[in-house]
Amino acid sequence: MIYDFSRICKTYSENFYTRDFFNETSCPRCRARGRFNLHGSYSRHVVYFDKCKLVEELIKIKRIRCRSCESTHAVLPGDIIAYKLLSLFVQLSILFSFYLKEIPVLKLASKLDFSFQYIYLCLKSFLIYVNNIHQLFRETKPKITCALESKSVLSLIDPPYIIFQRKFLELNNRPCFMCKFYASGSGPPIGILSVKSAPT
Repeated sequence: MIYDFSRICKTYSENFYTRDFFNETSCPRCRARGRFNLHGSYSRHVVYFDKCKLVEELIKIKRIRCRSCESTHAVLPGDIIAYKLLSLFVQLSILFSFYLKEIPVLKLASKLDFSFQYIYLCLKSFLIYVNNIHQLFRETKPKITCALESKSVLSLIDPPYIIFQRKFLELNNRPCFMCKFYASGSGPPIGILSVKSAPT
C-alpha cells in the first residue's frame, strides 16, 4: 500500500493519477524509485464525513505495479484505514465522543446509526493502539508528559488529523487503527507517496 496524504476520501479519484505522478515515489517492497506502471483499480466501501454528514460510498482505488520487483500496490487516500470501513476522521469522532465528551455507547450508536457492537469494535481498535500513540507523542513531542491512559492519550491528537496519521505511519510503518496483521506484527509493505507538489 502507498498512502497519498495530499488526498482524502472526499477528494480522491483514481483518474487523478498518471504514470508520471509516481516519478519521485519509492516502492514499499524493493525501494526502487519511479518504477511504476498503472495497474488498474478496485472498488471498496468507505464511510467518511462530507459537510458534517456521514456518507457511505463505493470508491475506486488506483493500483500501480513496480517494474523492478513486480509487486502491486494500492494508492490510498491519507484518511482511509486499510481493511476498515470507517475513515480516520469517523474513527476519531467516535473516540472523541466516547472518551472526551463522555457520550454513552448506546447513545452514540443511535446518533450515528451504527450497532453498539460496531462502536465497541472501534473502541477496541483504539485500545490496541493506545501504547503506540503514546509512544508517538513521547518521541515527537518530548516535552509532553501524560499518563498512559486512554483519555489523556487521545487528548494529544490535535487537528489536522491527517498529519497525525502521516507521522504515525512514518514511525510505525502502518496506519493507526489498522487491526489486520496487528497480532502477527507483519503485513503488507506500506509507503508514502512522494511528489514535488504534495503537501507535507
